[in-house]
Formats: sequence, structure tokens, C-alpha cells
Amino acid sequence: MLLVSERWPERALLRAVLLEEGLEVIGARDLFEALVWLQEEPVRLAIVDLPCRGQGALPQVRERWPDLPFLLLSGPFAGMGAEGLEALPKVRVLQRPFPVTSLVRAVREALGPGTPSWEETGHG
Repeated sequence: MLLVSERWPERALLRAVLLEEGLEVIGARDLFEALVWLQEEPVRLAIVDLPCRGQGALPQVRERWPDLPFLLLSGPFAGMGAEGLEALPKVRVLQRPFPVTSLVRAVREALGPGTPSWEETGHG
């Protein structure tokens, strides 16, 4: 999965949580770096921490990768935030503040049952 966050400490924390769950995580600093990864690597889920540089391109990214689920992490001061984006197909918004368990649950739901990573590590 691809984790997009401009804030290094938050990106590192979220990545550590997801790695602990047995998932492979690619980190990107912004949506522009994420676009490079999306073109080069198969990604099953994109987690985007809002606000982020390049977030105005999310509808175009959705158009280019229509089957890629998105989990948007948004707070009350996210600038553009997630308004209107949750109406896009396969987009879920997780509002801050949220417990880590909510993130893990949202990721599991987005990836769906039978995800090898969950089964191999005994999670889920």
C-alpha cells in the first residue's frame, strides 16, 4: 500500500503501525511522489494524509486508477480537506483524531477479506 503524508513523524508512526500488522508500506512525501510510485509499483490501497501538496489532483488520480481504493485522513484544519472527495468511488474518509484501531479497521475493510498479508501474519 502507499502512504502519503508530508509530516515525517506521522508518516513514520502510521507506517510502523501498518508494518506491525504485516503489511508492505511504501511512503511518499506528497501526491507528486505518490504518482511516481503508482506508475511503477502495483498498489492495492492509497492512504493520503490531508492536507498534502498536490491534493488537488486527487480526482485525476481517481480517474487514472479507478479501481484503487483511497483512504483519506482528514482533520478540521485540512484546508481543502476531503469535502466532495468522499463522493468519488472507492474513497473513504477517516476524520482526525482517530485511534490507531480505527485506521487498522479501515485498512482491513479497504483491502477486503482474504488479503494474504493478514493471513500470513495471523492478523484478522
